[in-house]
Amino acid sequence: MAAPGAVVGLLHQSGPALVLDWLAALAAGFKPLMMQYPTKKQSFQYWSESVSNTMALAEVSLLLVDTHCGGLLENSSVSTLCIPDPGIDHQTAAPIEVIEQFSILQLSSGTTGHRKAMEFTSQNLHKHVHDYNEDLRLMPESDVIVSWLPLYHDMGYVACFVMPLLLKIPVVMMDPMIWVANPVMLFDAIENHHGTICYMPNFGYEIMSKATPRNLPSMKRWVSCSEPVSPETCRKFVAHLNIPETLISPCYAMAENIFAVALGRGISTLKIGATEVISCGPTISGVKIKLVDGEVYVKSPTSLINYVGTSDIRDEDGYYPTGDLGVMQSGQVYITGRKGDLLIQAGKKFMLSDIDLAVNRLDPSIKGRSAAIQIPDPRLGTQKACILVEDSRFFQKSNGKELAEGIKDILGLEQVEVRHVPPRFLTKTSSGKFNRKKCAQHWLQVEQARAQASAENGGDATEELRKTFPSVDWDLPCVEVLDSLSITVLRLIISDANIAFHREWSLNRYVQALGKEGKTRDDDHSQQEFRIVSLADSGVIKSITEAHLEELSRRLGLRVTFEHVCLPPSPIILSDLIFQEYFMPRANSEHFSVINRHLNKLRNASVIVVDDTAELFYPPTQVYTVLSHNFERDAKADLVTTRWQRYPENHHLLPLTIASGCDIPFNHYNNTQSLLSEYLNTPIFRICQIPEFSEFTGDWDYKIETGKETLRGDLSVDPDVFVDHIESLLKRQGQSVRRFPISQRNQLDVVDLAHYCSHYASKESIDKLISTYSRFCIVGKTASAPYIRKKIELENKSYIYAPSYAPEVIGPLKDQFDCALSVGAMGGFKVDVPIAGIMRTGSRWNTLNLSDPNLANLKYSETAGASPPSGSDWFYDFKPERRATLSKVKVARENRNDYTRELKVKRELEKKMRDEAKAVNQLKRAARLAK
Repeated sequence: MAAPGAVVGLLHQSGPALVLDWLAALAAGFKPLMMQYPTKKQSFQYWSESVSNTMALAEVSLLLVDTHCGGLLENSSVSTLCIPDPGIDHQTAAPIEVIEQFSILQLSSGTTGHRKAMEFTSQNLHKHVHDYNEDLRLMPESDVIVSWLPLYHDMGYVACFVMPLLLKIPVVMMDPMIWVANPVMLFDAIENHHGTICYMPNFGYEIMSKATPRNLPSMKRWVSCSEPVSPETCRKFVAHLNIPETLISPCYAMAENIFAVALGRGISTLKIGATEVISCGPTISGVKIKLVDGEVYVKSPTSLINYVGTSDIRDEDGYYPTGDLGVMQSGQVYITGRKGDLLIQAGKKFMLSDIDLAVNRLDPSIKGRSAAIQIPDPRLGTQKACILVEDSRFFQKSNGKELAEGIKDILGLEQVEVRHVPPRFLTKTSSGKFNRKKCAQHWLQVEQARAQASAENGGDATEELRKTFPSVDWDLPCVEVLDSLSITVLRLIISDANIAFHREWSLNRYVQALGKEGKTRDDDHSQQEFRIVSLADSGVIKSITEAHLEELSRRLGLRVTFEHVCLPPSPIILSDLIFQEYFMPRANSEHFSVINRHLNKLRNASVIVVDDTAELFYPPTQVYTVLSHNFERDAKADLVTTRWQRYPENHHLLPLTIASGCDIPFNHYNNTQSLLSEYLNTPIFRICQIPEFSEFTGDWDYKIETGKETLRGDLSVDPDVFVDHIESLLKRQGQSVRRFPISQRNQLDVVDLAHYCSHYASKESIDKLISTYSRFCIVGKTASAPYIRKKIELENKSYIYAPSYAPEVIGPLKDQFDCALSVGAMGGFKVDVPIAGIMRTGSRWNTLNLSDPNLANLKYSETAGASPPSGSDWFYDFKPERRATLSKVKVARENRNDYTRELKVKRELEKKMRDEAKAVNQLKRAARLAK
């Protein structure tokens, strides 16, 4: 699979198996390359692109992966060997032979793009370790390194793995994900193993400053490295542990020099401008530094000559550019930021890292959730700062103005924007730093997608004003609320709309002027319409006719349209809407076309209608696929079945996570509907009819009342009352209700499926079925349970697709298959072919004509209780109340069934009485005729 000397990539979770694979690759004559392991904190899309880029640049010939990564890299072009954890017996572990000559590869940090690969020989490593240890003075007999750092980053790889191996220093390792969940285990490990040295990035010291302090007398050094070292964090940490400042060792290091460049001792700082910068100490033995226009250049006996696959990166004196900015004073190295983080605005220079620090000081609660980026301002031909802040309620945030003004006061910036974005929007590198370049690219893609949508709708100068000035007071004169740079931008916008500039006008005054010019709205109501979009069960709104819509149109003076759309419940659909706006622009895939078409119906609605049947009654028994905000596809998504809804048609091609309806608490829906309404700026009209949910629906807009006997849960609105309610709602909302240009759509469109239906299929039962037969007919959509198709192909068996299990459709095909698998729900049709209902929505039957009775008795559609837990990479983060939810819907379902039985008996009795009366009347009539 790979020849000696080839590069072998390692993708394992931290553990003994990773160490053994690395050593085995080295012993076999390969060049091992530790590659970054996927985490939920990093976009799967970015991870996948990064891995592909690394494999191409480093010319990786073979991948050694664990089971998890094996599933993620099924389509890799590189040979992949999946090696499960061998389960090391530490009592019988034996030392390996010393390997004298070898080469390893390691990766750069990736803060300015994808990580690059570098090769170092064993001689390079021995030399660097010797020079670095002249300052550290580690001794095999007395020192122990304790580390939670991942081995795919240079600090964990070199300082806590390769260097200890070469120096024969014991290392205590732990998985970083396990440490994050329980940080105090680091103190436990130091205490139990008498640790003497620990390496962490700055954020690690922040986390440990919150852990219960411990007396750790064995510790000699706490090295802070791999990200900017904060003097404030260092002081907080030493105070928390009550240790001398001399135990803190700020370190300047990079993979391009194998690891260390400079190493300090204690907390010594220098004030550079408005920023306090910590000393990283003098350079280690053999390392030289020079500054070129403020950028740090480095040269040493082991420093990089070129990245793998690229030319020499050094200058004529043998120094390579680091991309870092810094100063040297009294032989000490002070790093002030990254060259790529330099913002130039109207000729003034600002560091994005300084903006980050200012944000953290102004609002400590968002630390770790915000990143300052620079984006071009094409109107002014300069750059502007934009601060992206992740927040779960990003569209409700209104403190952008206050934060922006505070940053201007601290740093003197003329123009700065604050934008709140959903969780997981910001892209991080493998070391946990924000990749500003990627973050800026993704934000610009969002802005471009919005601009394109606006252009497709005819453009809107008012919308551009709102986007440009989201945080200022729109009622005050512009000269009082806008600086000179912002006024210049304002003048450019209004000049494009043929509006003259007036210094004393407010932004609202400009909007009024734009309206008069016809730029923002059409005052001719005869050319506008209200659009009602219903997500309710179609049975609830079946009584509404075009005549009712005509009456509503007459009352409102605008055309009113009504469309029923079959979509998942509000928690799922809100998460997908957020994905569409903030994450989809970076994907650039045609596979989202169906999703876009349906979500845009909600975005272009004047009113959205929901009901308790589709929102509360059905979801607890179902499992949903949700567009993954992490761009990862959960393998369980391949087992989710759907009916013939249009919305999930391409779901087999999309990144999806899993959400169980029974994990969404009933009391969560009201909040979700409010969020959905606020996010779309569209009122939601809520209809209820199921008594068992009254504690959650007591304040809903319309409770269906009826005086005639009918099934509870199967009622329909009184259309006249519905019209009254909608008229009242629209008039209350006034001008805030969105109007749209007259469309060619039908005034009434209710042809979609009654409600959204998706279940979780049993993998074990499907496997038994596929192992029994050889030819299959899959009845349903391609996106429904794609696992079935993959499994059949894996078994080298054949299959065809059919759109329906109706006898007239599937009957003519029966010579082409041995068993039909219905993945689009099962109903009441009786067929004479072997068929299994993988998705069963009715209780009549789930299999017919299967030759093996054991197969006929299997459950192919899992119950809600057996469904997978909610995914972790969608918009919601709530505490499941599965038992309470299932209990509530069980009562509602049982009551509905009891009522159905009672009504059935009563109607049968009534029919019997009518039949008897009819027979009596016939006898009387016969008697009269006989006379």
